Amino acid sequence: MQSAAVSILAKKIRYSEQMAYNWLWQSAPCFWTGRVDLQFHDVPLSSLKPSECWIDRAMVATHLHTLRNRRALAPLVACNDGSGSWYIHDGNHRYYALHEFLAGNDETHVRVARVVPRAGFRFVYRWFGTYGTYLLEQSAPLLREAAFLRRTFVLVAHQDDETGCAGLLQRLIDPIVVFATDGAPADAYFWKRFDTRAHYAAVRRTEAEAAAIKLRTSRVEFLNDYAPAGFQFHDQELYRMLPVAFNAVCGLVSHYRPDTILVPAYEGGHPDHDACSFLGTLLRRRFGLTVWEMPLYHRSQAGELRCQQFLHSNGTELPVILTNTENQVREMMIATYTSQNDVRDFVSSDVELFRPQVEYDYSAPPHPGPVNYECWKWPITVNEVCRAFENCTRIVENAERNCYTPYSALEQEQSKVSAGA
Repeated sequence: MQSAAVSILAKKIRYSEQMAYNWLWQSAPCFWTGRVDLQFHDVPLSSLKPSECWIDRAMVATHLHTLRNRRALAPLVACNDGSGSWYIHDGNHRYYALHEFLAGNDETHVRVARVVPRAGFRFVYRWFGTYGTYLLEQSAPLLREAAFLRRTFVLVAHQDDETGCAGLLQRLIDPIVVFATDGAPADAYFWKRFDTRAHYAAVRRTEAEAAAIKLRTSRVEFLNDYAPAGFQFHDQELYRMLPVAFNAVCGLVSHYRPDTILVPAYEGGHPDHDACSFLGTLLRRRFGLTVWEMPLYHRSQAGELRCQQFLHSNGTELPVILTNTENQVREMMIATYTSQNDVRDFVSSDVELFRPQVEYDYSAPPHPGPVNYECWKWPITVNEVCRAFENCTRIVENAERNCYTPYSALEQEQSKVSAGA
């Protein structure tokens, strides 16, 4: 219980709510204009969290003098952090003055001007390497309309593909990013400056882990950590390992129990992207989960490389328009991929597109004419990839029809396919 002396001190504190409005109109971030309202509350001093900035003791002394002379003090401007505490946007020096004035009694109630985001906006905590703060950001309609409200399982082929949905990842509550391959092709052209293919794969893994730290909210998994003995998922070769890859992904889905799965679209840009799209369809059928897709890149009929645009629109696309902060975080993620000097050539749009996964015919190419990786002269044809999709479908259906133990049955079938290849 508060002492009588502290109670008297608390009653002597005078506040000017107009001063809080003056700060909002004159000194708050420009982005806040017209997007927030103020509400006034009395809350325990102990529930307030000062921001991480330098404190000028002379300014604290000035506010303490104001309190002792019973002149009006501006309420601390704060937002609710969602856990019952209040993050101070304006008023750090007043906070420390109040703490001293109230003789350290942290349960005394003080006045705060609560910043309340208007519809379509919210406060999100962001970390900038040396300090963190709560930023006002636009809420994504996608989060309401696409059921990306809980745990989302993002299956991508390579370390850096996740930058194609970096804006969405920053808005999701509990994302898990799964990298389906090691990111290291067989061709030495891709890894010769790293001496060995294995070293290149290790570098790419380290970069992906560093990029995830920039997000602060996503967990990462590497499918190769769950591959059975004798199997590895290499860059450009995922289509050759689909049955075993499907088993490994099923294990992760069973473990994490996501509400939604996000995969690349089937667009012929990269065989591994298309393999992840195919695995998304199998997961949808196996688990009955909602699967969404995103575009990465493809070759147009005119031969142009198009990035972050769907091959064909169908009217179900939902955009995520990146805020300045989300763009900055994406840039920090891209910067971690020092082994990839062309990521910005593929990921630069301020708008990310997502839609419910289309019901594709994986036995046929995604579009007429050469696909992108054929244009790049890789030793892979789209017909080979389509045959691999058909073979995997047959293997999975046979295993399910005969109630085989999933791992043993599919691994045996995969061994036969690999031996034939």
